[in-house]
Amino acid sequence: MKKITLLLIMLITSLGFSQNQLARNGQVPNARDYGNSTLQEAMRGPCSFLNPAGAIVNGYGITTSNNWRAADDITVAAGENFTPTNFTFQYLIGNPNTLTTLDFHFYANAGGAPTGAPLFSYLGRTALSQTVVGTAFGLNNVEAAFDLSGSGIVLNGGPVGTKYWVAVTGIIPGGAAAYWTVVAPLVGSPLYSSANNGTTWAGTGLNGIFNLSGNCVVAPISVCGTGNPQPVPASGTGGAGCVFPTLSPAAVSATGNIGAASGDYILDNVQINLTHTWDSDLSISLVSPMGTSLDLSSGNGGSGDNYTNTIFMDGAPSITTGSPPFTGTFQAEGGTFASTFAGQSINGNWTLRICDGAGGDSGTLLSYCINFSQITSVGDPPIIVCPADIVANNSPGTCGAVANFAGVAIDTEDGNISGDIIATPPSGSTFPVGDTTVTLSVTDSDGNTSTCEFTVTVIDNEAP
Repeated sequence: MKKITLLLIMLITSLGFSQNQLARNGQVPNARDYGNSTLQEAMRGPCSFLNPAGAIVNGYGITTSNNWRAADDITVAAGENFTPTNFTFQYLIGNPNTLTTLDFHFYANAGGAPTGAPLFSYLGRTALSQTVVGTAFGLNNVEAAFDLSGSGIVLNGGPVGTKYWVAVTGIIPGGAAAYWTVVAPLVGSPLYSSANNGTTWAGTGLNGIFNLSGNCVVAPISVCGTGNPQPVPASGTGGAGCVFPTLSPAAVSATGNIGAASGDYILDNVQINLTHTWDSDLSISLVSPMGTSLDLSSGNGGSGDNYTNTIFMDGAPSITTGSPPFTGTFQAEGGTFASTFAGQSINGNWTLRICDGAGGDSGTLLSYCINFSQITSVGDPPIIVCPADIVANNSPGTCGAVANFAGVAIDTEDGNISGDIIATPPSGSTFPVGDTTVTLSVTDSDGNTSTCEFTVTVIDNEAP
């Protein structure tokens, strides 16, 4: 799982000059957006994008009682799942009011705009913090942070990446109105807002700001075989020599190899459902795109019938320990997926092959699916501990001071790796007057990296 930060620029719509638009486009008050929010138009590794704040030029309504809401697009990268955890944005509101709660709605995309009913909603969220960070149009510019970790929302990028829209609307006490803070110039795609609870949307040429962060993980690959349901055997009732095998290919479009290193894939499991009288007639195997065959189950089950919700997975009890209808999780009779297909590409057809070795009985292959997942880390990441913040007076006659420090890093597999810590700036540097953030970073033998930060503060204690 990789931590991601979506710093999203919001284009909140102007519906003419209706009440959900605070001011005419292009009007620039003597205020600026001082928040920590930045731009991201798409979620890509490392899923972190920055954009400078600009002059506040407008605001667009997000007040629930007025049926206002505003939305911006995010694009979840191909083959990834995104789970939002935190949301920060800025809005304009009359003093001393603040948002009571905020509702979040996630929409599908059609033609570059939000469409339909929300796919997911997370309602009535109370802010973790609300801080006045500036003023504009005689209103406070407030930055508010929200926790979305309990939303249960997962956005899937699909095979080519998928665009979604994040919309918000809020409850304000006393009938006050709130407006999403909008800055210029326009960067990226336009944002949208609605004056009728998302029934219709319109675009605008200005940028608002919010910060959406969460976790981005490679989505599991699940592909099911084609041609099902189909007869077992493909013709007749079987016999010696597997003359009419039942074949169901599952075409995997992703690329990568089966292995144990970060970035490699694991063949997680194979799932089958079939009906057949006298199970011991059957030999079931999985054939890789390279033509390597692994025996899943052969001659098992005696006169019993069927394989019902049967899952083959490395490390489970052998299928030879089961009994019809073999409901549950078992290891393939011929060995493990990991060793049999080690180093092979996952791209191509993974074919389930079923032979019926005796006449007189037949059945139907109902379904077959194969599942892979990508390894994003190997082993445990190291634990790194920074020293406490350092406060020092400046060296006489200079505008800085030398600071020496050391961190500690322990790794499950490698032990004490404190000597591998990289400090930026390094220990022994001359730090200027004021606060300097120091980052310590360490990487273990598996390629896992951990970081921590502390502050060096140098005080100018000399008279001018």
